[in-house]
Amino acid sequence: GGARVGGLCASRRVAPFLAASSLSLGFGSGIAYKFLPLYCMQSLELTPIATHAIIALMQLTATALNLLIRRLARTTGPIGAAFLFMLVANAALALVCLSADLPVPTPAIAIAIGVRGAFMNSIGGITGAVLNDHISSEHRGKWATLQSLSKTTWSGSAFIGGALIDAVGYERTFLWPLAFHTLGMCLLLPILRSVPSEPRRRRQEEVVPLSLPATAGAGDQGCDGRAGCRASNLAV
Repeated sequence: GGARVGGLCASRRVAPFLAASSLSLGFGSGIAYKFLPLYCMQSLELTPIATHAIIALMQLTATALNLLIRRLARTTGPIGAAFLFMLVANAALALVCLSADLPVPTPAIAIAIGVRGAFMNSIGGITGAVLNDHISSEHRGKWATLQSLSKTTWSGSAFIGGALIDAVGYERTFLWPLAFHTLGMCLLLPILRSVPSEPRRRRQEEVVPLSLPATAGAGDQGCDGRAGCRASNLAV
């Protein structure tokens, strides 16, 4: 590790762990996301209007949560904020999975679906910004290729999701996205403190090491921003 320009932590492990987390989240989401409308209409017996209303509200809520996660990041740091949002999303998805064995009311399941989607869809902006901050310009092409691979696996995992739904049903299939999302969340734990919150980063930037001049006249040799230089200028 080491300091980057602007006071950002340059720990080399941030980008790999964050990319691995994103890959796991993308693969898990691909298994279930495309089948949510069918699940709502077939298993929950919701009308098409109600189903698409849930999806629309989910997207609108995700937009509002984009603002909330940035405010939260000022206290917890961006990785900590993303971790907490994933925790809420996974709890909501776990409730949907439990509905296979427990009498969970349909409105509660519908709300859980919306909560899971809204919270999970709102973390991409902040994690993407952190990833860009920790990738040097000469390596960004490689990481762009990895992100393209993530999108490809998202589409490919939908095929697996369809096969699982035919075999074990919707609720059992949703256990797989929950497992991959939990893995993606756990991959953030090693870098939880590697990226400071905004106030903490500003405090780090404001810390300027003071060095005393080697001789009494050292400050007379030009202003270089040191304490000795400023003292000399004031004495003139």
